[in-house]
Amino acid sequence: FLQRVVPLLAPRKVRFALAGNICKVDSLFDASACPPNCEMVKLGFIDDVDRACAESRVGVAVVTAGSGIKVKTVELCLRGMPIVSSDHGVEGIPVTLNGSVNIDRDSDADIVCRISDWLDSRQRADEDGREQMRQVAEQFSPQRALSPLLKAIGDCATE
Repeated sequence: FLQRVVPLLAPRKVRFALAGNICKVDSLFDASACPPNCEMVKLGFIDDVDRACAESRVGVAVVTAGSGIKVKTVELCLRGMPIVSSDHGVEGIPVTLNGSVNIDRDSDADIVCRISDWLDSRQRADEDGREQMRQVAEQFSPQRALSPLLKAIGDCATE
């Protein structure tokens, strides 16, 4: 994100808040790691994720490795935030075209346009984030997620 996206947004100043264990990665806070148009803020461990998300316009879920569903990506989506992500970060998650930017697939011009729209308009960011939140919440609802398991249990019980 820092190398691929933030420089595209220059000269716009970007404030990038980090929460959790990533705050312990000192190399992220070296002057050479952070583009000049970016201010990095260490939140550390936060008790109120909802508040932190409410104070933000865009969530960043650029994941480079790992397997399975990316819980942080889902959490951002379920909090109604539009997100900047990667192919790996949204794998298995039904993000919407309006609610997400994919740095592995979208053009530089599209990335700048979409993020700028979200940063310039709280209303646009909220609308795009809420649409995505509804879709992700529906796909990950207990009824939908557990229905195959419940069906299998029911089939076993009738045998």
